[in-house]
Amino acid sequence: MDVNDRLTKLGFSPQKELVYNRLLPYADKLDDESSEQLAVIKANLGTAIQLRDLKIGATHWTCQLTKYIRIQGYKFSKEDHVLFIRLLFELLTVPDLDFSLVQKYSQLLVTLLKKKDLLTRDDLVMPWRPLYKLVSDIVYCPYEHHGLVLFPANIENVVKNVVRVSRVYFPIEATQEMLDEWRPLLCPFDVTMMRAMSYFELFLPTSLPPEYHDRGYKLWFDEFIQIWDSCQNSPSWEAKLVALFARLTYGALGYVDWQPYMSKIFTRFLRSFNLPVGSGTIQVSRNGSCYDVIPMAWWIVSMLGGGSTCQDHLNRLFKSLESFYHPSNAGKWNMKLMKLMLKLPQNMLRRLYRERDKKTWFPNVAESCRLTDSDVTEFVQCLKPIVLLAMFSKTGLHDPAATFQYLAALDVKSILPPLLERTYPALENLVEPHRLISCLHCTVSGARSMLSNHQTYPEGRLHVIPLLCLSLPGIDSNDCKKCLMTFQLISTLVCLVPMVDCSAALEERSDLTEDERELCLVTTQFEDFVAQFMHKLFDLIENCAQEHMSSVTHKKLNQEEMIVEAGLLSAFNAVVQQSSEKIYLMILTKLQNYISSTVHELVVAGRYTADLLRTIIKVNPEKGLKTFIMQFIDTLKTWCAANEDVAKEEHLDNDFLWNLKMLSEIVQCDGNALLPYQEELISVLRLTLGLKCKEAADLAGVLLKNLLKAVTFTFTLDYRNTPTDWNLPFSQQLPIRDWGRKGDLKNLQMKWHIPSSQEKEFAQEVLRTFLLPQLQKVNDYVKEEEMCCCRDELLRCLTIIEHCLLGAACLLPVLQGEQVPLIESLVELKRFNNLAAVDTDSVDVDGQNTRQLVVDALRPLLEYLLHKHEDDTKSLIAITKVYNCVLFNYGMPKEEFDGKWKSFFYYKKSMENKLLGKKNHMRALLVDRVQLQHEMRLVNRAAKVVTPSHVNLLQDLFRLSISRYSEVRKVGQRSLSHAFALFAYSNRAVLDDIIHCLREDSTDSELHHQFKGALYVILGESKSSLITKRSWDVMNRLWPRLVQAQHSEKPSDLQLVDTIIDKLHKNIETTELATKCHDSLLAVAGELWSSGNVPQPAAPIPTHSELVMGQEKEEERNARSLK
Repeated sequence: MDVNDRLTKLGFSPQKELVYNRLLPYADKLDDESSEQLAVIKANLGTAIQLRDLKIGATHWTCQLTKYIRIQGYKFSKEDHVLFIRLLFELLTVPDLDFSLVQKYSQLLVTLLKKKDLLTRDDLVMPWRPLYKLVSDIVYCPYEHHGLVLFPANIENVVKNVVRVSRVYFPIEATQEMLDEWRPLLCPFDVTMMRAMSYFELFLPTSLPPEYHDRGYKLWFDEFIQIWDSCQNSPSWEAKLVALFARLTYGALGYVDWQPYMSKIFTRFLRSFNLPVGSGTIQVSRNGSCYDVIPMAWWIVSMLGGGSTCQDHLNRLFKSLESFYHPSNAGKWNMKLMKLMLKLPQNMLRRLYRERDKKTWFPNVAESCRLTDSDVTEFVQCLKPIVLLAMFSKTGLHDPAATFQYLAALDVKSILPPLLERTYPALENLVEPHRLISCLHCTVSGARSMLSNHQTYPEGRLHVIPLLCLSLPGIDSNDCKKCLMTFQLISTLVCLVPMVDCSAALEERSDLTEDERELCLVTTQFEDFVAQFMHKLFDLIENCAQEHMSSVTHKKLNQEEMIVEAGLLSAFNAVVQQSSEKIYLMILTKLQNYISSTVHELVVAGRYTADLLRTIIKVNPEKGLKTFIMQFIDTLKTWCAANEDVAKEEHLDNDFLWNLKMLSEIVQCDGNALLPYQEELISVLRLTLGLKCKEAADLAGVLLKNLLKAVTFTFTLDYRNTPTDWNLPFSQQLPIRDWGRKGDLKNLQMKWHIPSSQEKEFAQEVLRTFLLPQLQKVNDYVKEEEMCCCRDELLRCLTIIEHCLLGAACLLPVLQGEQVPLIESLVELKRFNNLAAVDTDSVDVDGQNTRQLVVDALRPLLEYLLHKHEDDTKSLIAITKVYNCVLFNYGMPKEEFDGKWKSFFYYKKSMENKLLGKKNHMRALLVDRVQLQHEMRLVNRAAKVVTPSHVNLLQDLFRLSISRYSEVRKVGQRSLSHAFALFAYSNRAVLDDIIHCLREDSTDSELHHQFKGALYVILGESKSSLITKRSWDVMNRLWPRLVQAQHSEKPSDLQLVDTIIDKLHKNIETTELATKCHDSLLAVAGELWSSGNVPQPAAPIPTHSELVMGQEKEEERNARSLK
């Protein structure tokens, strides 16, 4: 659809929608979804506020607005953006508002305001006095120290963040008003000085346009600089003043003349480090007044350029500090010096981006003070000797490596050659691994700049293959750190470079430069490197297998083995993704030869080998499966045919397990490529799922899960650094010109696996073949008075059910039913289903909801086991796992997504170049981010509302949480805590049951387990706990019963009660007694309808009678709380 047509259909121009949504395969359906969601949010948020339902209704819908922004971006009009900000500001300043609501509203207001480029000062003006009152009431509350007011954790920082993002929108006259308000507190001999400086540092606007400087910083600058110059005794408020000056220097960059104070500034900076200078033993302590390094770095960087002497002073500063960066000179000053070294180039990058590329309404830097290339080079030369010393520091590798990354982005030609001069000898010397690790870490940080700046540093590309080849000896199972850094170097370099032999281009093209001709000749070494790399991987696997065989006690990977696995997988994936077809086939052949002639244990070597196999098949499923899949299937079938009693044996041959392990991993690929083998795969599952051998049955379950996931999951297929076809003739494309190329969001050319109708039919056949018989077994087990199968068979049955749900989770329909009203609210407390598939066709079994089928089968089983076989703990734990799949897994478990999200941003930070601006990353990173966007939508695919089915499952989980057996209780309590966190107010579904378990006879020996289980449910996980719920109703019902309960004398019970009391003391928050909405809040809420902004609210504005009813409800709530 044309952009103009799309905007016409939307009815507004979005402020800043999430660009990654546009790259999803179902992007054409997201405009309708977002418009519908925004209309519902506006209607319900406005209605909740007008009906004065702040604590429940308004809080719920502000949370939905937060989630909308996280998933859709700022996909609303500028008018709505301003209206949301005004609405949140009014909510935030409601008198006597619950502090937990203040925290929630503050977080959303910060989200709405933090993208300053979206709203100018002409669009929005915010009063400062309500925020001043709010900060004063929280930060300087006179009742907190006496325990009369209990604030939520971190509320002070959250409220201060609101001021930080709001002060750019304060009115012009705000500066004079603030000076009139706080200048009387400026007495250096009184404690009020600190309070005044804190207010000034937090509130004073410093980014005013130049024409308003007379009404801005010039009103206070001379006075404050004289105060700072006069006080030489290191007062506690000095750091606040320094932070204010630093902010002013950046906000009015080029307009403040710091030249007269330059020497004093750097002298104060040097003194603040409190360094041991000279031979004297007496030092003046400045521990209480040391400047924060972050504003110090901002101040320095903002003073550079424009003929300033700042660079000369910076040179002298680092000359005096250089000896303190030496690796042997360790002390308490190291962390601060390292942070200064890191922050200076980081802030320099931000300043350069602001001056040269960033388009914003903020005041431009004065032309006379803009940085030149010579200024940047001199800055880099100043820091170069420091960072070359610090890279071997004992305080850690992160800061020096990140500093190299920033300096290389500024001037790669100055910083990379001396680094490589240290890296090459370290690679050739095997007796100094610590030196090698430091060099590799820093080289990895500068890799992108080395390859992407081929115009200024053309020889950088010639270092790639020598570095790759020389690094191979570092793949050593005896040194985990060195091995990991080697893998990181290989994966970083290779993901930037298409591994294609371009030597033939010398004959086909006549437009090559001398550097390109040399580079084409060097690419002939790619094949040799990959061959050596594969041999090193095979040696690593062999060594790990031998180490594991000598220590057969552990059945899982230890921490070092997991680290090596992550590095191996990352490096091998990069090599395979970036390989030409010729090199790919060579890797495939070597891997085939290795696997066909080798059988190892499965814990370490088997897992590593399976990782390699899965990776290479994901890249090219057709060729990979053709090479391997029938080999494994035929071996398994032959082995089963030759051993008639295979189903009854408890221990099977390692060769059989090896082939089953490999088969279970290779099906994790494009599901379309598996369709030709569906009959063979189903036959293998029939042979292996019922095996008595636990290891074999578990592997068969993994095969079932991975097979279902392959044909139902939507995922990206191509992570190469360019989407170009590398098989084209060199006359049409030249891969060496794509070395270090950044991805183009407008032309990413992503390839997706989207489940086809044939794949969905295959998934349904698999579920009919393997899920339905297990459900029937469960029903038969419950109906038969005598056990129709043993406990081991029941456990296998439940495990198969779990694997079916895990594998097909993303296309299984959610539990249906009417929402259960767990708490009183004047508006509907619904949540949204977010689209996460190209079509809405789900995978069901014979037209029935699969999740509901499982629930209907397992609930009677649970009832049966709790009454007659409560000692079958393994089956009860397995039922809990199935319940987790039904309740929490919609295709992507949140814990797994959170881990991926964290890893992505760590990798993104290590590979970004801030000078290029936002979203100018490698193509692989952009593709991964789009995949994460899809997975985020999967996590939020289902509206997490509580239906009758959910209530039944919650009650079942509570019964498991008070089981007689501790291992069952632990699993049940963990699941119940997860449910409480995911489903709002779901704890109320089992609150009566919890209170019942605290009755007077609960400490009897027969009921003690129920009492203890209930206490653990009350305790909860992390900071969340029923004992700290901010509800007078819950406190009124729970606290007296807990106090009156006849506590057991067992030490474990007494310790548990003490833990609950400690959590209460640490996390309890003051709950409001009465809240009254003011008229201005109601008026702004009414503007959601009267403004006429598109989309219009989905429901009409409340009528007069409804408004009267809302006011009566407010008075009733307040009166009830005061009873």
